[in-house]
Amino acid sequence: MKYEYSPTLLFALRNDIFIPYMMATFTFYYIGGYLILKNLEDSEIYSIGVYILLMMSLTHILGGLSWYVLNPIYSNMVFTMSRISIVVAIGAFIHTLITNPNST
Repeated sequence: MKYEYSPTLLFALRNDIFIPYMMATFTFYYIGGYLILKNLEDSEIYSIGVYILLMMSLTHILGGLSWYVLNPIYSNMVFTMSRISIVVAIGAFIHTLITNPNST
């Protein structure tokens, strides 16, 4: 757990509720991803939404594998991928505000 950055995952592991945590996480991400892409369907930033969801999914899969890799460089790479996704999401939001100020 030394290289784990997720406070919610650490909480689940410490309290022995990992399976319910994972089921809730999968459900949340599936419903959230579906609703986000459904709302962006006719938008010019739909492809950015797909990219962000794919990047976050890949980050979570690779993060799960970090329990087997147990390498600090690998863990930091996964954490950096998460940061990149956040930067892209903020950039897409700013782009939307600049190109369509009436969208808010």
